[in-house]
Amino acid sequence: LHQQQQDNRLDTWQSDLNRYNAQLAEINRVLGQLVLDRAKSPELASIYDTEIDNQAAQRKLIESQISKLKASRPTDPDISLVAIEDIRQMTVDRLWSLPPGDINGYLKRLMGDTRIYMVGYDIVSVR
Repeated sequence: LHQQQQDNRLDTWQSDLNRYNAQLAEINRVLGQLVLDRAKSPELASIYDTEIDNQAAQRKLIESQISKLKASRPTDPDISLVAIEDIRQMTVDRLWSLPPGDINGYLKRLMGDTRIYMVGYDIVSVR
């Protein structure tokens, strides 16, 4: 059941990302057309400028949504499970004796995009 829930979260995340990307592509298409139309009708420039500004604001909003969505991507549990098994087999002490880049690789696979912020030995935030 947990795997199915995770798969559903990944599917929903991907679907949302695809929807936002499609909206962004459409806004970019409309903006391009508005700019061309404005150039052909200078007497209507103020009307076109208003619509271009509206579309640009909408594009900025969609880009922000895409950025937030990418930052919240669910992790693939299979990758995390393999990392857990690898760490278990090598032991945690061995993990901490590896070069920093290798440690980072294991932690990335284990935690995905989750970040732990520390001050000294105290955890101050998890995002």
